[in-house]
Amino acid sequence: MKGEERFIPKGAIAFFIAMILLYAIMWFSIYFLLIIYRGG
Repeated sequence: MKGEERFIPKGAIAFFIAMILLYAIMWFSIYFLLIIYRGG
């Protein structure tokens, strides 16, 4: 088909990346808190 444009759900991709970043920040904050709490 001529003029067919690939559909890229930019909103969904942005939401997915934001969710991964949010989970990474949460995980690292808990991880560092545990390290500090255990006296490492």
